[in-house]
Amino acid sequence: IAVATDISEAHPATIAFVGSATTATLFFPDAPLPHHSQRASCVMHRYDFCKPVGWHDMAPVTDGKYSVECYLDALDACYATLRQKLNGRGPLEVTDYNVFHTGGGYHIVRKAFERLVRNEKKVTPQERDQLVA
Repeated sequence: IAVATDISEAHPATIAFVGSATTATLFFPDAPLPHHSQRASCVMHRYDFCKPVGWHDMAPVTDGKYSVECYLDALDACYATLRQKLNGRGPLEVTDYNVFHTGGGYHIVRKAFERLVRNEKKVTPQERDQLVA
């Protein structure tokens, strides 16, 4: 069993946006939702989504468009690493479902998925339109 959680904290003025989520997955041979063991991570020297020492707020330091650029740059780096580990195949070729997470909202997640679809070389324009619809 794999359990993943995420709990957000925020200033009382933004309490409507506070939430939490938990998911648990049971892995077993021939499971209908298989787990792919290939992983990629990205570390960049960027001053974004951080909490400096003595930071006065629960929310991290972010900078709008720059934060989105950082997220998408990390996605590109992870995509390249995964493609290399998968012997030139893209992650969308070997997965049925993909999950993205960001505190920035749905539009950023959609933009990230569309970016992955554009990076896949074997996806036709018609398939691309169906995937992102």
